[in-house]
Amino acid sequence: MSLSTINSKLTGVSLLLVDDDDSFRQTVEILLKSHNYKTTVAGGLKEALEQIKTYPFDLIITDLKMNDGSGIELLEKVREFGVPAEIIIMTAYGSVRNAVEAIRRGAYDYIAKPFKNDELLVLIEKALENRNIKVELSALREEIAWKYGFDNLVGESPAMKQLKNLAARVAATDISVLITGESGTGKGLLAKAIHFHSQRRKRKFVPIDCSAIPASLMESEFFGHIKGSFTSAYSNHKGLFEEADGGTVFLDEIGDMPLPLQAKILRVLQDSEIRPVGASVSKKVDVRIIAATNKNLAQMVSAGNFRDDLYYRL
Repeated sequence: MSLSTINSKLTGVSLLLVDDDDSFRQTVEILLKSHNYKTTVAGGLKEALEQIKTYPFDLIITDLKMNDGSGIELLEKVREFGVPAEIIIMTAYGSVRNAVEAIRRGAYDYIAKPFKNDELLVLIEKALENRNIKVELSALREEIAWKYGFDNLVGESPAMKQLKNLAARVAATDISVLITGESGTGKGLLAKAIHFHSQRRKRKFVPIDCSAIPASLMESEFFGHIKGSFTSAYSNHKGLFEEADGGTVFLDEIGDMPLPLQAKILRVLQDSEIRPVGASVSKKVDVRIIAATNKNLAQMVSAGNFRDDLYYRL
């Protein structure tokens, strides 16, 4: 990538450059400003912290070792303050191990001194692109949270207001949820609202229509299978529960689920484990289950068509 390609495609970007070597800092400052980056400088940790408190920087480029502190200390303070800036660590070759530790703690990357101008400029652009992606994802999450907000659920009757309040309280927990009601009453929207207002909102919401999957394929679709476990299992397949790890599985029309599979869902609720078809060992999964049905599960339990232990766990 040439300098002309890099030359500040992101006009208005604000950078903080932190280094206690005056000569080196001035050289890098001139480079950054020549590429139209709005650059503020600091001669150490204390000065950098004062700058961060007063200005929202997009990117911080800091030396790893300084007279009054370290780049890792600065990194920790930046995260403590909730500043969304990306951080690049500059380090001497002998300190690369510490720079890698900084990445583990949340820095974007490191660059070893001495470096070429192009190397730093390319790394800056990549870091800023990464930050832009994070900003866009954050905005998208906010938009989704608004779209599926409880206030957007249609209805202002006392019963509906009570339902919204209950759903908001449930969203703040990690318990399993059973939503009942006639078809077309918005059970799926309510399930999404609960997910996108929960601590799992940054992970997947995986809806599964239990009435649309053939019974013979359900176990494989839910929990996956290993190669050779049945005739058409030509490769390993990850199931929907594993895809949703860390997020929420929405079991729509759970009343249509066969009894044998109900036992396996109960195992997920009790032990947080799944076993792919054909596997000899189980896998841990971390999912929240929200289920919905238009059927009377209590009557199905009495008739022996739905497991009572699963019903009460939901």
